[in-house]
Amino acid sequence: GIPSLFDSAQPLLERLGIKEPLGLNINLFILFGPFIAMIINLFSVLRIEWFNETESFSFKVSFEKHWWNMMLVFISALLLSVLFFYAIGENCHC
Repeated sequence: GIPSLFDSAQPLLERLGIKEPLGLNINLFILFGPFIAMIINLFSVLRIEWFNETESFSFKVSFEKHWWNMMLVFISALLLSVLFFYAIGENCHC
């Protein structure tokens, strides 16, 4: 409801060819940006190995010590949980 942020960016957006407010597009970026960042960094940290033997099937899950990637996974998960609890608190009329 505060148009000042869009009004300040409007000249730049019009030069780029965007003539309408971002609306749903920026909301999807806010939601799926942390999710995509978490998935990409989780794949670089998480290692899953499975072993198929004659009598048993086992797998091993381990985390590699890439602190920057682990921090990004944690921050993304924290941000997604804040958005989740905000959505519950905003929409739950108990």
